[in-house]
Formats: sequence, C-alpha cells, structure tokens
Amino acid sequence: MPAKGGKTETIRKRTVWVYVPTEEHRKKWEKLAEKAGLSLSRWMLSVVEEHVRGAEDSTFGAKADLWKENVELREANKRLAEEKKMAQALVEKLEDEVRRYRAELFLNGPQARRVKQYETDLIDLLRSGGVWGSHDLLDKLRIRPTDTQGVRAINLQLENLQAYGLVEATPRGWRWKG
Repeated sequence: MPAKGGKTETIRKRTVWVYVPTEEHRKKWEKLAEKAGLSLSRWMLSVVEEHVRGAEDSTFGAKADLWKENVELREANKRLAEEKKMAQALVEKLEDEVRRYRAELFLNGPQARRVKQYETDLIDLLRSGGVWGSHDLLDKLRIRPTDTQGVRAINLQLENLQAYGLVEATPRGWRWKG
C-alpha cells in the first residue's frame, strides 16, 4: 500500500475527469491532439491554459477580433482569387478574339490582304534573332495549335514576309533576314 501523500495520492489530487457531449467530440479532440503531436491529456491542458492566459490577458478581446478579421480576410482572399481566375479567362477569350480578327485580314482573300496589318509580336519575335520553329512561334504568340484560323493566319503572314525577303524558311524554322 502506498504511503500517505505518495505518488498515487498526488496523481489522484491532480486528476480531473471531463465528460464530452458526444463520442464525436472526443474523436475530434483526439485527432486535433494527434495533429499537434500531443496526447489527449496534454492537448486539453494546453487548450485550457491558453484560454486561461487569454482571459487574464487584457488583449484577449483584441485576439478574438483578430481571429474574426483573419476569417473575413481569408474569405475575401478566396473571393478575389475566384474573381482573378474569371478575369484571366475573360482576358484570354478577348485575346483569342483579337487574334481571330487580325487573322481575318489574311484569310478573307486578296481584297483584304491589301491592308497588311502584321502581328507585331510575330515581327518582334523574328527580329529578336535565332531560328524560330512553328511550334515555338505559336507558343510565344499564345496561339493554340488547335486554333486553325490563328495558325493559318500566322503561316500566311510568314509566307508574305518570305515573299518580301524579310524572313527565310530553314529546315529548323523561320529566321529574320530583314
């Protein structure tokens, strides 16, 4: 039998029983404790101590306000990220439309080709030097290979520039001669 005031008696004096409302609460707490890398007992103690320190702290209300503000800012951030995604999709759609209109100048026959408005990005890329393969050009111009009108318009522009002696076709791609 342990001596009076021994280790067992000390443990009994420090023991607190907690009844949680449901088994789901206990499971939830166990998961949170495991996530924190603590036993359930140590996790509960840390949560209670944190709350007690917060209640003694004069800034406790401010912490609650910060928590609320943090939640609101996260929601606003999520909403803004969604808006940004939608705006980027719209910009991409509008860029496709602009390229389609530019392509029409070269696709609508000789009458429309009299007004030769070339893709300035194409000219700039070719002038930057080196040899540009067709796929590299399409990639830099952000034209999908599946966009047949855009691809055809770029090819017609390259052929026209070649006819004027400004570019030459090599086995590896197009090169500016200017």
